[in-house]
Amino acid sequence: MVLKDKNVLVIGLARSGKAAVKVLKKLGANVFIADKNASALLSERDFLDKYEVTVVEHDEQGFSGDFSLAVKNPGVPYDAPLIRYLKQRGVPVVTEIELAFAVAKPQHYVAVTGTNGKTTTTSLIYEILKRAHPGISHLCGNIGLPLCEVVLEHGLLEEEGHYIALEISNFQLVDIDTFRPEVAVIINLTPDHLDVMGSLDNYYRSKTEVYRNMSGSDTFVLNIDDANILEYTKRYPVGCSVCSLSLESGQADVHISDGFVIYNGEKVLPVEKIKLVGRHNLQNVAVAVACAKSIGVENDRIVDAISGFAGVE
Repeated sequence: MVLKDKNVLVIGLARSGKAAVKVLKKLGANVFIADKNASALLSERDFLDKYEVTVVEHDEQGFSGDFSLAVKNPGVPYDAPLIRYLKQRGVPVVTEIELAFAVAKPQHYVAVTGTNGKTTTTSLIYEILKRAHPGISHLCGNIGLPLCEVVLEHGLLEEEGHYIALEISNFQLVDIDTFRPEVAVIINLTPDHLDVMGSLDNYYRSKTEVYRNMSGSDTFVLNIDDANILEYTKRYPVGCSVCSLSLESGQADVHISDGFVIYNGEKVLPVEKIKLVGRHNLQNVAVAVACAKSIGVENDRIVDAISGFAGVE
């Protein structure tokens, strides 16, 4: 993605918007900002001046400029009238996640989405990755740290091969284009965000975007205990390797048997080592094990990380 001297509109400042601005300026873009909250822009006047960002009105006139790209804050509804206006004019609209992925060197992304358990599961995966790959493992995304910040702070515009545990919401998935994780999972699907997504079908379908660009040896972890996930992966087929996971069936690639989390017939983790309480957390741990093994992490790193993990704040 070549952005030098291109006009780029950032919609919504907040933390992800500021991170996007920094990346865009680093790449030589001419950056414009629009935010419905005028007071938020006033409070960030020093930041906007430092990065030479031009403020435009959050209306059709402000959005009518000659923009090559728009980067949308995930909090801005994907079907908002002004977003539709940009798309009708042929302006690509992406989220900060897509921007970061498109401009960074190739990295190892483990993407976690779903309705519940994302933060716990992504944090577990990160704890495992940082033991397996110290110094080049990062936790970010919907968990509170924009991927653009990680890309800048750790030199991922120039350096490749880092491991990124990425919590990703459906709001971050609806406007992806090239984003392609190496490993991904939809933990579960239950009704949520209907006020923004418009329908249950829109919400569930948006989650399948996490694997849309995956292929070949990429791995999608499929929770076969969730009827909604099974239905939507049939509607929108997975185009990469699949690792099945179940707490109910011993036939899944990842399951619980004889007091162990089993991965492809191998005893990986003694259940007694898990400090997290509840069946939902047992599933979160099983997902983390599946993702870690799919990306080549050794068992001792997994056991060490999970046995020391007591939960997130």
